[in-house]
Amino acid sequence: MTSYTLILCEGAHDQAAIASLASEYGGWTKQKRIPASLPEKLQNLYPMPKTNSSGAYEFEWAPAYLTKDDNWLEIRQRGGFENLTSESTLEVLDRATPDAIGCVVDADDKGVERRLQACQEWLGKRYVHAKKLKAGRITPGQPRLGVWIAPNNRSNGNLGRLLLDAAKMHNKGLVRSGKRFVTSLEKLEPGKWSTSREKAVLGAINQTVRPGASLAACLHSSKCWFDSSLATHAPFAKLCEFVERLTGLK
Repeated sequence: MTSYTLILCEGAHDQAAIASLASEYGGWTKQKRIPASLPEKLQNLYPMPKTNSSGAYEFEWAPAYLTKDDNWLEIRQRGGFENLTSESTLEVLDRATPDAIGCVVDADDKGVERRLQACQEWLGKRYVHAKKLKAGRITPGQPRLGVWIAPNNRSNGNLGRLLLDAAKMHNKGLVRSGKRFVTSLEKLEPGKWSTSREKAVLGAINQTVRPGASLAACLHSSKCWFDSSLATHAPFAKLCEFVERLTGLK
């Protein structure tokens, strides 16, 4: 294993989207035989089932693993920003000892600067050079560090906005129909949609790709709205470049 890069993100659909971008435009190959195909260093980090208070097994969403030559890229969702920037995630980093660590988080309505500061302080508990982090940039050191604050390191919002942009480039009419559908639901259940509207629209339009599947499952199992036109369209191209620079391959 020449190099090992670990990218942490908030949710399962973020993980699937980043993995799709890396495979479609970065030349990375998704690994399907897991954990049998993993290097020994990564096998001990593969999620093991745990029992809940009732004794039933609970399974975590498995990370995405990709390779390019002998380089490994792991993309692991942590179930929200608070869980991502937690002590338990720092313990994962202690066990992983990757060559590079990236965080892809949503600005939401908190703003880019507040998210960046939170990541600096959190990673700073382990890595002194984390105080030099800048949104969308790679900070050299051991390990290399990088933070991408969706959608574009400048504006409030989330990664879902990028996915909607991709869908609009592919089929504007379908996106309009999806928005009308979600608007009709808003009228039935007002007050629930302020932070999840984009995800709801994406979930609706992706039913044409894989009926009945969740957004994360749909992104994981298909290319969805990723086509060749996105390779040169910012910020998709910049996000792909961020991943390549983080891995040290550019």
